[in-house]
Amino acid sequence: MKNDLSVTHTYYEPKFYLLNNSLLRTLLESIGLDLSFQRPACWDEKKMKQYCFSLINGRAPTPIIIVNIEESLKRAIQPLDRDYFQSWLNKGFKYISLDGNNRTVTLLKFFAGEVGLPAVEMPLGNGSVTLNSANNKWTTLPEDLLEEIVENIGINIYVFTVSTRKELSDLFTNINDGLGLNAQEKRNAKVCLFANEIRELAESSIHPLRFIFKKGNPRYVIDEMFVKMATFNNKGITSETADKKSLNDAYEDGSSTSKNFIRSGKDNIRKTIKLVGKYGTSSFKRTATLMNLFMTIYQIEQDGKKIVDEEKFFEWFVNTETHRGPKIAYQNAKGDTWSYDTCGNNSKKLDYEARLKLIREDLLQIDPSIVGSLDTSRVFTKSMKYSAFMKQNGKCNSCGKVCKESELYDSDLWHADHILPHAKGGQTIEENCQLLCAPCNLSKSDKLVA
Repeated sequence: MKNDLSVTHTYYEPKFYLLNNSLLRTLLESIGLDLSFQRPACWDEKKMKQYCFSLINGRAPTPIIIVNIEESLKRAIQPLDRDYFQSWLNKGFKYISLDGNNRTVTLLKFFAGEVGLPAVEMPLGNGSVTLNSANNKWTTLPEDLLEEIVENIGINIYVFTVSTRKELSDLFTNINDGLGLNAQEKRNAKVCLFANEIRELAESSIHPLRFIFKKGNPRYVIDEMFVKMATFNNKGITSETADKKSLNDAYEDGSSTSKNFIRSGKDNIRKTIKLVGKYGTSSFKRTATLMNLFMTIYQIEQDGKKIVDEEKFFEWFVNTETHRGPKIAYQNAKGDTWSYDTCGNNSKKLDYEARLKLIREDLLQIDPSIVGSLDTSRVFTKSMKYSAFMKQNGKCNSCGKVCKESELYDSDLWHADHILPHAKGGQTIEENCQLLCAPCNLSKSDKLVA
């Protein structure tokens, strides 16, 4: 991110370190404490032991929050701000503590063997281990317990970058009032199935979408993109397609967006991710292009068609997207015009309409060997597939594998199949529909399931 002399920015990068990672100790040892922001560590030994015990049991998710001094110095403009950050570097520190000083000191003492775990019996695998003064320190922990900790337990650390000392002060105030969360972070905190689904989808998409979201998923930018897609998939183009209220409403229990997400939205988003991950290059880097690809896939579904050749379709999309870029997509009553690319920078109804109009025009010209019509005589509807899911108690009719409802419409995982094969006269009706996992269906050919 380039420095902008007129605007300052504060952002953070969430990190996770396993306890056995030597980088964690190196980082903790390089954190300085500015007493104008935080008081010195004040936990007694009992509190330290309790924190270590909670951490070992995976019940201490609160992150340690720090500021990267060197990166902040790079962004600082005013001499006083530069002097402030430089003074900390001169003292040999790399970070300034904003929240979690007690936890930082406790962890360092735990690693040094100065603080141990409480004397308790801890469940471990199929048995348990009794801790006492002889084996409750980091350097003396029982091998089985240490092995489990090494593989599973870690600490969350949020590394902020600021550009002024005032931002540092404001940030500290926000954290102590409750961290100033953006809209998507507030949505993400909601406890609901839709939130879980979006989080999992975003987490699995970081690598496939790496050229677009080069910094990963800071502040849940990928999540928000997927919520916009889910809302679009549910509402189509309306004035509410991606407004804040619609995005917030999607997280309400039983919302139409969350229901439609399970039926088709998630599948369309997955198709989008899969194509980008499989065929995308470093030139595929705009979030608007990602949204346009999703809208194209959405429109194909609305037209009752399907992608026949994925590779050729992606190549077609990239080529037509380039040609659409400079085309005039919208003109107002005054004669002012906006190109397709310009409309991609906005999320208003008119911008979506203008982009989708040009996409539809190009789809009318696409070769049927790339995108073709569904064979309605062979393809079960989604409602038929759901009926089979309910009749079979959510299990594969061949091997009994359990199907999560959220995965039902993922065509890479679950298929709606003819009980009596279509090639042998079987009809595409609800009574002849069965749910099979993909491996079972791909291996059965036209044999009847026993």
